[in-house]
Amino acid sequence: MKKSIFNSLIKISEKHYLLYNAFSDTFLILSPALKKQWEENKPENLSTKNKTFNDLLIKGAFIVNSTLDEFLELEKKIKTIIYDENNFHLIINPTLNCNFKCWYCYETHSCSKMNKEIMDRTKKFISHTINSSFLKHFHLSFFGGEPLLYFKDIVSPLIEYTYKECQLKQKLFSLSFTSNGFLINDEILTVIKQCQKCHASFQITLDGCREDHDKVRYVNSEKGSYDTILNNVKQLIKNHIHVILRINYTSQNIDKISKILDDLKDPIFQNNEYLTINFQRVWQDISQEKDISLLVDQTINLFKQHKLKVIYHYSDRMRNPCYADKKNEAIINYNGNIYKCTATDFDKTERYGFLNEDGNIIWENDKHQKRLNTILNNLPCQKCRIAPLCAGGCAQRGTEHIHNEYCLYNYDEKFKDKLILDKFENKFLQPNK
Repeated sequence: MKKSIFNSLIKISEKHYLLYNAFSDTFLILSPALKKQWEENKPENLSTKNKTFNDLLIKGAFIVNSTLDEFLELEKKIKTIIYDENNFHLIINPTLNCNFKCWYCYETHSCSKMNKEIMDRTKKFISHTINSSFLKHFHLSFFGGEPLLYFKDIVSPLIEYTYKECQLKQKLFSLSFTSNGFLINDEILTVIKQCQKCHASFQITLDGCREDHDKVRYVNSEKGSYDTILNNVKQLIKNHIHVILRINYTSQNIDKISKILDDLKDPIFQNNEYLTINFQRVWQDISQEKDISLLVDQTINLFKQHKLKVIYHYSDRMRNPCYADKKNEAIINYNGNIYKCTATDFDKTERYGFLNEDGNIIWENDKHQKRLNTILNNLPCQKCRIAPLCAGGCAQRGTEHIHNEYCLYNYDEKFKDKLILDKFENKFLQPNK
């Protein structure tokens, strides 16, 4: 027997230590005495010194067979999910137009709208995919631009078509939107609710408190969008539609984000299984020299104290890989071009292929397979104790670093410990558990 390469031991108080295995996703809280036994004994000695402790260590994969190639097992498990044929995730960009012009947006909001020809091709693709004998679950997502701009013309017909196809073929159907949330109305809610027993969700963003948000997302010089968006979030929750409320923070707005709590005092927001708060730093702000990590932690703790479920730095890519890393995932742009990742410029030079007249994806230049081949090829990941959590980074980063080693977390061991502690808190100490 041997100790797993995926173990981490973290001090959490004067009398408690957290032992975590990233492959089994198992936590053990150790006393100083057990911590000493763990550190000072070889696996073969633990069974005689403390059989109960030893049995827990084996059950949690903290101790594994000496001949086991743990990284190979990790690779097998990840690829089983990456190449899963039972699920398909289709993301559609009805348009790249948007009703807001956020300063950090990486997209070019040119005049764009999916036409009838591309809609027909998309419907054919949906039918082909749902007809697969392997498929059990079809997940339809809408991205953009702002996808709700053309809800009646494009989004609603595609939802209704896909739902009927899934019903006809007895396949599970789920639905999600990445939206700024401003245009949500009763018509949209009605269409979603007509998809009975369908898991539906929205990711909606606030750019800080009302004052800061309305400087970024505004209708005109006299009207912001904060109050409308927050009210629409409330309507979604009331209709049992899941919302990930993403709060974008920067070094300039983090000190005022706690003001949002004043607007979340309504009981509908608190301890609600349909609401999750997700803190994300605007990536253009990451290069700022100002260290705001302590302020971020304090702000997040305030949200948790108000009975709100919060996700921050949560990562478990072995069990739940990024949508864009999976083989059975594609983005159909408004013009029929095919992509894999939404965090990209939807330029023709970046496309992975296109949708032909028969509704089939034509993958170009073997880019799709090359992307899949980057998974777990990054050498530092093969020696990392939390490799199951980041699963070798993301395929997009992999394609950008084919000849260069990298780490998603900048080789920061303290930050890796923080990821584990955040995961522990999300799993055991959050509301709605």
